[in-house]
Amino acid sequence: MLTYFFINIKKFSFRIVAAFFVFLIFSGCKTTGLEIEYSAKAPELSSEKTRFIFIRLYDPVYKNPFYAASFLKAGISSTEVSPLKLSHASMNLSLEDNFYALTNAKERYDFKFEKCTDITTNGYMNKCNPDKSSQTTYAIAVSEEEYEKAKKILNLLMDRDVDTKYIAWQAIQMSGCAIRRKFFTNYEDRSLDYFTTPGGYETCDIDFESKQITRKFICSNLVAFVLQMSVYEIQDYFLENHINYKYIAITDLAVLPGVHKLFSSSWTDYNQAAEKFVSENPEFEAYFDAKDFS
Repeated sequence: MLTYFFINIKKFSFRIVAAFFVFLIFSGCKTTGLEIEYSAKAPELSSEKTRFIFIRLYDPVYKNPFYAASFLKAGISSTEVSPLKLSHASMNLSLEDNFYALTNAKERYDFKFEKCTDITTNGYMNKCNPDKSSQTTYAIAVSEEEYEKAKKILNLLMDRDVDTKYIAWQAIQMSGCAIRRKFFTNYEDRSLDYFTTPGGYETCDIDFESKQITRKFICSNLVAFVLQMSVYEIQDYFLENHINYKYIAITDLAVLPGVHKLFSSSWTDYNQAAEKFVSENPEFEAYFDAKDFS
C-alpha cells in the first residue's frame, strides 16, 4: 500500500514538472509584431566611419515545441532582463540574407550561413516556422579598417581547419550569470554599464597566418567576440566596464554603443523588409542587391 502511494506521488510530481515545462515552452513560442517595422532613424556614416556591420537577432518559433532549443528559449526568456524576446543571434557584412551564425543542430559544422527566407539550407533554421518566427536587424557604423578586420575574423572562424564550435557548457555558464543578473542584482545595476560579468575583460589574441583564434562560443558571445576584436568603440566599452564578451546576452547586442535598429519582420518577409529599408536609406544600397521581392 505504501509502495503504491509513493509510486503515485512520483507520477503526480512528474506530471506537474512536465506541465510546467510545457507552459514555459508554449509561453516562449508567442510571437508578436510580425508586421514589417522600421526604425525612425538609421545610423549615419562619417568621415571616419564609412562602413556598416550588421547584427540580426531572432525570436524563433519552432515547428516542434518539444525541440530541445524550445527549452533553451524558455530558459532565456525567464532570465532575460530586457523586454526584448530574442533567443538567437547572427551577424553579417551586408544585408543579404546570408548571415554568419553559430548553432548546434548536429550538423558537421556548427558555424555556417543562415537564410531566413530559405530555412532548408541550415539544420537549425529548418526546425523553425519562418512565417511565425521574427527577426530584427541592427547596424553599427565602423571604419574601413574595422570592417576589414571583422571580415578577416569571420572568414577565419569559418575556415574548416579552425572548425568553430558551439559549446553547450558556455550556455550553462551564461544561464548562471543571467540568473544572478535578474534575480540577485538590483534593477538599476542590471545594465552592462554597471553589472559585473564573471572574469572581467578578457584579452584575446589572433594569429591569422597560423590560424590561431578562440574557436569555442555560443551564438551571442561569438558576435560579441568579433565586435570586440575589430571595433575599437566596442573594445573600449568592454575594457572600461570590465565586460567579459563570453557573458554578453543576445539582447545586450542590441544596446551596445553605436548599434542601431534598422527593421524587423517575419523571416519570410526579410527580403521585402530589407528592400524597402534600402530604398528609403540609399547609404545602404551597397549592402543589398535589390530585386523585386514583393
